[in-house]
Amino acid sequence: MTIFHVHCCVTLEMVIVHDCLIKETVFNAVVYVQRPNEIYTIPWSEAEAECQARGMTLASRADMLESRALGLDICDCGWISDGSCVLVQVTFRPGCGFSNEDTVHTCDYLEAGAYCKQI
Repeated sequence: MTIFHVHCCVTLEMVIVHDCLIKETVFNAVVYVQRPNEIYTIPWSEAEAECQARGMTLASRADMLESRALGLDICDCGWISDGSCVLVQVTFRPGCGFSNEDTVHTCDYLEAGAYCKQI
């Protein structure tokens, strides 16, 4: 697991970056980024910029599967590099809407979070 320290408060896998008001969930090299208290507010057109602001780039589908194999389990939709809005999960949870198949699930949203990775 990689944790990025930028004037932040760290609790388990959550990093709250106070200076840019973005909540980040970090696992391996994939980071889930969303605006605090505003779930699913990043349109595709802004997703890459959210990652670049952290010196990162959007994660690929392969990055998502690799991180899932290492235990990434987030029931939050986010943009990836091919323009898809997706989530991955290891354990099925009611309300998440997907099985725990070994795949990346497509979400049907116009705004979401962003999955970023280290460059």
